[in-house]
Amino acid sequence: MTWKKVKRVFFWTIVIPFIFLVGFLGYFYYQVSRETALRIEKGAIDRVIASESPVYYRDGHTPIGVFFEKTHSKYIPYEEIPKVFVKALIASEDSNFYHHFGFDPKALLRAFIANIRSRRVVQGGSTITQQTAKNIFVREKRSYEAKLKELIQAFLLERRYSKEEIIEMYANQFFVTGYGKGLRIAAQYYFDKDPKDLDLVEAAFIVGSVNGPNMHNPFLKKSEAAKAKARMSAKLRKNYVLSRMLAQNFITKKEYEEAIEKEVPFKEGSITFRLNVIMDYVREQLDSDYFQKILHEQGVDNIATSGISITTSVDREIQEAALLSLREKLQSLGIRLEGYDALKETDERAGFLAKKPDSGEDSLPFLAKIEEIKSDKEGGSLSVSWDQGEGRIDYEGLKPVAEAWLKGRIGPGAALGKEHLPLFLNRFKKGDLVPVRLQVEKESETGSEKRKLVLSDIPNLEGGIVVLKKGMVKAMVGGFFNRFFNRATDAKRQLGSIFKPLVYAAALQLKWNILDPLTNIRDLFRFEDTFYLPNPDHEPQSETVSMAWAGVRSENLATVWLLYHLTDHLNMGEFRRVVDLVGLGQKEGETYEAYKDRIRDQYGIVVDNQAIRRAAFEEAKKQAGSDVIFAGYEEILDALGRIHFDLPKNVLNDEKQDEFQISRRSFQRLLALNKDMKRKVEEIRKSLDQSVFHEDARGFAGLSKPLMHFYLRAGKGTGKILVYTDSPRQAGS
Repeated sequence: MTWKKVKRVFFWTIVIPFIFLVGFLGYFYYQVSRETALRIEKGAIDRVIASESPVYYRDGHTPIGVFFEKTHSKYIPYEEIPKVFVKALIASEDSNFYHHFGFDPKALLRAFIANIRSRRVVQGGSTITQQTAKNIFVREKRSYEAKLKELIQAFLLERRYSKEEIIEMYANQFFVTGYGKGLRIAAQYYFDKDPKDLDLVEAAFIVGSVNGPNMHNPFLKKSEAAKAKARMSAKLRKNYVLSRMLAQNFITKKEYEEAIEKEVPFKEGSITFRLNVIMDYVREQLDSDYFQKILHEQGVDNIATSGISITTSVDREIQEAALLSLREKLQSLGIRLEGYDALKETDERAGFLAKKPDSGEDSLPFLAKIEEIKSDKEGGSLSVSWDQGEGRIDYEGLKPVAEAWLKGRIGPGAALGKEHLPLFLNRFKKGDLVPVRLQVEKESETGSEKRKLVLSDIPNLEGGIVVLKKGMVKAMVGGFFNRFFNRATDAKRQLGSIFKPLVYAAALQLKWNILDPLTNIRDLFRFEDTFYLPNPDHEPQSETVSMAWAGVRSENLATVWLLYHLTDHLNMGEFRRVVDLVGLGQKEGETYEAYKDRIRDQYGIVVDNQAIRRAAFEEAKKQAGSDVIFAGYEEILDALGRIHFDLPKNVLNDEKQDEFQISRRSFQRLLALNKDMKRKVEEIRKSLDQSVFHEDARGFAGLSKPLMHFYLRAGKGTGKILVYTDSPRQAGS
């Protein structure tokens, strides 16, 4: 190949592609620069740093709350950022921060090689400036184009701002918790102190927690094991940052050794924002793997500054009604059960109350002091005061609490009259602290608002509400205060205790009465090939109880028995109607085979010869009941009703007395027992024939073994009942 040809090949394979690459990069840089020009100004960036992610009701415009609202991001200028935090940040996130121009080519190359070797993303290679640019500018999906744009934006930030200003931007926008961001919030939330008071351990933890704050936050965990795991994770992150600081000579060996041994000294501080369980629930969902994957695909790594809008399925009117209803019902029931007294200053419940009304739309009480008590036969009132305010609680405002108190003293049928108020008001004295609620009512005609004070209470009882419609959450209330702990989703209740009211409600609709007797004995219950043996948490006091008693005492056995016999009080026409209502009936035009397949596939109901035999057996039991009564043996009716057509093997433990008694009530066992008894009777007859008519003494000897299975039991009056048993040792017991 001639030198001329070599130059031509070099020109077309190297020079021309290089020119095109440079041209493309130049054009891309120009486009990004032009797009970023307005948004890179100081005022524009300040607005982005203060961005928020609103959470809306289902209408899409009424806010439930806001994640990372500006007031929750207490701005801190660079001069007030502790030097120990800056050193920890640089050592951990970008050791070459003061020497690069926005991105670090060495770090990018190192991350690229590591990711290639691992065949997955294990290193990011992003500088502090890149992370700041990613949070400030519009998010894009993860792609090489987006990464290239991020590099250019970081370069433009470096040209426009000093290193100190970039640190300041970063320190004011990293995510801390569901309602706050930035260094001030982190210091207050994690350690209840100002940033200037942070020590080495605390600063190292805050820096280490930035990439996954919820993972290292013990305040968000519910169990002690989860909290301990979070504390251990926090210590590991703190130690990693300390090791990076030591490697960069930002701390001495002695400082490192002292700090490495210390636990992260968590002390939860209060943050000035309104809590509610819906916001907590949304935050938890956004932290789930499902939503994290979606956010990750959209290029949202830090929800703190994403500025996304979140619309829920919660209906505002239903939510407010559910919250008010729960608070009123808990208050009323608590007063009826426990009475009502003014709060003492040492009462821990008083600490949950605000010192003044927060909002006329909020039904949460605030704390007020009684200034004057007026009591006479015409009624009465309380004059109260609070921080920068005062007011009067009239008869209507006293009525809810006073009426609940009266019902607790006299009975549920008591009705409050003005003549009862003097007795109720005698419980108070001037200077007492009481919970008071500001109630806002709108005039239907004019639309004007009317405000009045209502006496309230802080009940010890708690509850939760979830309202569902077509699978969508329309309202969620986590408790009286609706904060701190979500009883609607996190409270652990026995499933049986939750299910019992549903069973009783269904029974009342199916012609049962609260005084109807329910069998309260341990038994085995069958559905198709599945068997359930209830295990009560207490010994039943009676073998038969009413539905009312079963509800009050939470009787598991009686409730399961009732569930199994829900339709017993229906006639055939009513039963067929219920069957059709729940979709179990044969539809018009549906063949029998199609009907049989449908209830098998959709409901697990198999109709075969064995199922028909069981159904016929249950019907025969009912018919036999009248014969038993006619014969004068009413005492065996209960035992007759508890006989099973057949019982499975290896489900009951015959070594346990109550389970042994259940296994004895198998109809198949009784059939075999009856056959065996007839054989024994025949043996006895043959032995008697041999001994009496053939004068053979060996016949009497043959009587002892079969006779061991028979014994006499007292019957009615002076009569006796001959009983046969397959357990000779238990004969007569």
